[in-house]
Order: sequence, then structure tokens, then C-alpha cells
Amino acid sequence: MPGKPAPVAQAKPSLAWGYLLRSPSFLCMLISAMVAGAASWIFLSWLPLFFSENYGMKLGAAGLVGVGLYKAPVLLGTGIGGWISDKVALRNPRGYVLVKALSFLLSFPFLFFIGAPTFAMVVTFLIISSLIRATGNAGERAIICEVVPAQFRSTAVGIFNTCGSGAGGVGVLLAGVFKEQFGLNVNFGSSSLLYAVAGCVLLWVYRFSMTRDKERARSFQISAVS
Repeated sequence: MPGKPAPVAQAKPSLAWGYLLRSPSFLCMLISAMVAGAASWIFLSWLPLFFSENYGMKLGAAGLVGVGLYKAPVLLGTGIGGWISDKVALRNPRGYVLVKALSFLLSFPFLFFIGAPTFAMVVTFLIISSLIRATGNAGERAIICEVVPAQFRSTAVGIFNTCGSGAGGVGVLLAGVFKEQFGLNVNFGSSSLLYAVAGCVLLWVYRFSMTRDKERARSFQISAVS
């Protein structure tokens, strides 16, 4: 019937894992998500204590301020970033991954100086960093859809989310281990560099593997339903 979508062949879970483990772009995205996830969870978990210790806030108020400053700008940044990502992708076939990479690389310097001398500066840096970093959020699933055939996308997203969350938990634990020795300022500065690593990994995808893996995914999907 006209307009009827093409059928998508079903695939065994083992085939999905095998395909994903042979996709350089997906593996690099997974590494990027884990590194960035560790950084995000460190900031979210330890910012309340940082505000409490450095600015005399009660822990409840510090928790509200810390999470609010780190996450509230994400609402605006994601909406703006979705529009930017689509515009860039119209002109550049690898546009989504480029925007995602730049969102990490342009945002991390502001978090590196989280130990600024005044509360106003800390607030400003947190808001700017979160806003910039969120611009890459909307394109994340679009990148997965480009490099992974339709048959394997749910598996890919499941692996992606699980590994990112797991890395976040490990990051929080390690930050606690090193807190007494180095302090939260050093922990935050080091964690901000993880965003830079995540951005560099995605730039590698943009430069070396994105085009090939997009074509591989397209060819696999066509052959599976033909």
C-alpha cells in the first residue's frame, strides 16, 4: 500500500551486540557518555556540600541551589541546541556529532574555575557551562540513529544509558575517596577536564568514523529488509 512504512527485520540480541561492538562510532560515543556521565554525577552529588562548606548555606538550601544552577539551564539549552543541531545537520551530514563535541569543549573551561573567589562568579560559570553543554543533548539520540540500524537502536540506547549511569556512580565514589586529600575544588577542576576528553573523543568520531558508520548502518538496514 502507498505510504506504508518499510518493514524492519527482527534481530537477535546477540546480533545487536555483535554489530555495536564493531561500530567505532558507537563505541566512541559510549566512552564519551561514560566520561561525561562521571563528571556530571560528581558535580550534581558534591555541589551542595561545596556550597555549604564555602558559603555557609544550610545543606538543604545548598542542595536546591547546587542542583538548580547545574540543571535548570539545561531546559533552555536543550531547546536551543535542538534547533541549532538541526540547522547544522542540514548543511553538514555529520552536524549532530559536531555540535555535541563542541558543546563539551566550549563548556568545560567555565567549570574548571568553579573555585572562583566570589559566589556570583561561581553562579555565572555554572549557568554558562550548563547552558552551553546542554546544546548538544538534543542531538545525542539522533547520532545513535545515524550510526546504528533501526533493528539495534533500543539495545544501543539501553547500553548507552546503563554505562553512562554506572560510570557516574563510580565517579561519585572516587570523588568522595579523594575529597579529604585534595578537596572539592581540585575534584571539580579535574572533573571538568573529563568533559574535554568527552568532546575530543566525539571530534575523533566526526573526523574519522562517522561517515563510514552511517553508510554501514544504512546498508545493513536495506539488506535486512530486502
